[in-house]
Amino acid sequence: MSETDPGFIAAVEEARQGFSEGGVPIGACLVSKDGKILGRGHNMRVQKGSATLHGEISALENSGRLPASAYAGATMYTTLSPCDMCTGACVMYKVARVVIGENKTFVGGEEYLKKRGIEVVVFENQECMGLMKKFIEEKPRVWYVETLPPTLPLSLPPVLIPAYVLLESSSPPLTCLQCSNNGIHRNEDIGED
Repeated sequence: MSETDPGFIAAVEEARQGFSEGGVPIGACLVSKDGKILGRGHNMRVQKGSATLHGEISALENSGRLPASAYAGATMYTTLSPCDMCTGACVMYKVARVVIGENKTFVGGEEYLKKRGIEVVVFENQECMGLMKKFIEEKPRVWYVETLPPTLPLSLPPVLIPAYVLLESSSPPLTCLQCSNNGIHRNEDIGED
């Protein structure tokens, strides 16, 4: 497995395409055990308003309806660690290997894949990391749409969104130890006059 594999190159091309369309830059390519590209695709959540058309699902969709034997032993190349849904699809279709461009931005179901006997390879590819970094900087609300708390102030600067998400989603909740109101702050509590 290397970053020059045709399947990985195709996945990166798909990520670039998604980014150029204004979507989440995650690409994927499904390659049969004999090296034939079965399908490739990119995340279309933004472009098609889809909750489920992630890169890996798009690659499976674009492979068409094939017999189960076509997927068995295949390799799924993806530019970002797969989410639970895409991890499940790889397990369901008996993909033998998942090759990941990067898992610094998001760590998905890698451990589950391994537990199910699927080989996992991570490249830490600089282009994949760069595409995600640029996308999140430019469109943080799009990236965090699935994890944004409903209490997110619309006026919050984009650079603070990741910290806000972390604070809101931590369990137990992160709190301020210096206050008497259980760590809950509003603008008027912070001393903004």
